Amino acid sequence: AAPALAALGALRPDIGPELGTPLAALALATGEALAAAATRARERRRPLCWQARANARAAQGKHRLLAPKFEENYTVRRDKGEDREKAKLKQLKRQVKREKKGAARELRKDADFLAQERWLEKTEKDATRKRRLRENAAWLEEQSAAFNLQVKLGGGLLKGGGSGAKRLKR
Repeated sequence: AAPALAALGALRPDIGPELGTPLAALALATGEALAAAATRARERRRPLCWQARANARAAQGKHRLLAPKFEENYTVRRDKGEDREKAKLKQLKRQVKREKKGAARELRKDADFLAQERWLEKTEKDATRKRRLRENAAWLEEQSAAFNLQVKLGGGLLKGGGSGAKRLKR
């Protein structure tokens, strides 16, 4: 506010004709308002205070103790005191989690075993099907060969269809 006051103080009302009377009056009113606001701000201003809340607590006697509390006869146990129910609940939760993991492991093993058995059955069926297919193809070829041989030898029942040279009758 001080630089603004200095700038407005430089505009004196005796330079009225250069600025114009309404503008000079406005500058004077603004300077006075700014000076009054600066005075009020200085009166209400409080100095900065470090750790004001801590000082207030100290005055009321509400210090927080930083020294740890020691128990004379302390025994290291998980389920000590009023937390016994919590510890029991925690133990039961651990047991449930362990059982759940074990069940999941068993299910995975069972699924793997079943998948392996399905694969073995499928490969066995495929092998049987291929063996039957080969047997059928061999039988068909054998029948075809026998038929062609009969045609070639010229049995009275079978004529044509052979690949052998035909004997001419003269």
